[in-house]
Amino acid sequence: MSNSATLSVDAMLDAARQETGLADFGSDEFIEPFQRLVKGIHEELPFNAMGEMVFKADVQRLLVNRLRVEQDIKRHPEILDEDVADPIVILGLVRTGTTKLQRMLSMDTQVQKLHFWKTQNPAPFPNADPSQPDPRIAAAHQAVAMLQQIAPEFMSAHPTMAEDADEDLLMMPMTFETLMLYMLNPSQQYYEWLKHRPLHHTYRYLARLLKYLQWQDGGGGGERGNRPWVLKTPVHIGNLDALLDVFPRATLVHCHRDVTEVMPSFCRLEEAGQRLKFANVDLQAMGPLMLAMWQTEMDKYLKLRQKLSGKLDILDVSYQQIHRDSMQVIRAVYQLAGRHLSDEAAQAMLAWERQHPKDQFGKNEYTLEKYGLTAERVRAAFKDYLDQFGEYTTG
Repeated sequence: MSNSATLSVDAMLDAARQETGLADFGSDEFIEPFQRLVKGIHEELPFNAMGEMVFKADVQRLLVNRLRVEQDIKRHPEILDEDVADPIVILGLVRTGTTKLQRMLSMDTQVQKLHFWKTQNPAPFPNADPSQPDPRIAAAHQAVAMLQQIAPEFMSAHPTMAEDADEDLLMMPMTFETLMLYMLNPSQQYYEWLKHRPLHHTYRYLARLLKYLQWQDGGGGGERGNRPWVLKTPVHIGNLDALLDVFPRATLVHCHRDVTEVMPSFCRLEEAGQRLKFANVDLQAMGPLMLAMWQTEMDKYLKLRQKLSGKLDILDVSYQQIHRDSMQVIRAVYQLAGRHLSDEAAQAMLAWERQHPKDQFGKNEYTLEKYGLTAERVRAAFKDYLDQFGEYTTG
């Protein structure tokens, strides 16, 4: 199938303006990456029967939120005075236990939880009744139900719940300059443009959104005390410089796992996401492309970690530690962050763990060979990483 001529940046911008009656998207730094993404999709990625509709609906959500965010910041400039410089940031390759760790940490009422529903719509819906449940929550429940229906394999790979914590990565597409969009829409020309770009703009916009969400939740400090955000996403590994420039007091936790388990598990997730939209999904090509992307990101990480070594204090933990003794890992996180773990928070975390057993939504089955990879090729790509952190990736 070929893509429609209506896949137009100008048309999509106009549709968002028409829906909201607003015109200010904020900084225009997002326009060039948006144009490059659309061009890459148009030239390289034919949609399946529902793909263009899914893509345009997602873009509409991103653009509408940009417009509403800027309107609220104009009305309430004090939003930008919020302090979000001290998050607990969980990083590491995909499928390394980061989701479980983030969701358990987020059970503490003295941290700020980045609910999935907030990532989907940072801006409140117009005319929402403040005496009623936030309608963004119901919208997220509908989105999750649809995902369960049309892509159950995605749910088994990455269980998504409307009111659970999820990745800050999910808000980065509002800049149109993030690896998230390449993973969702694997245009090679978009990736070649993106892969060596400094992403400080993306991180500054992420901080802007966190300030906005914090302000909606009563603000930081004051009677509610200091409540750091708990963030996590794999793309942080290649962007330590931008991350620490924007969040200079961040507590960093790096999760590790056997890379020969990581890559096919990630490719299974990628396959599920791509099949939602695109007509031609080449699994044998997917593995090498995704391996090259993560090798590039890990190489950047190793160089940045060495360069910033005097400024960094990172807690390294293994996937096995997270699953065998999660609370020991969490206590180490709190010690590094200089925070007190209350008995109530610990009990809430353990309750979450009991209620969310591994493979809750089905076992995520995968093999390297299905995606054109071998264990030897994967280990060779991550040789430098394994030389430094191999002790955390086995047993």
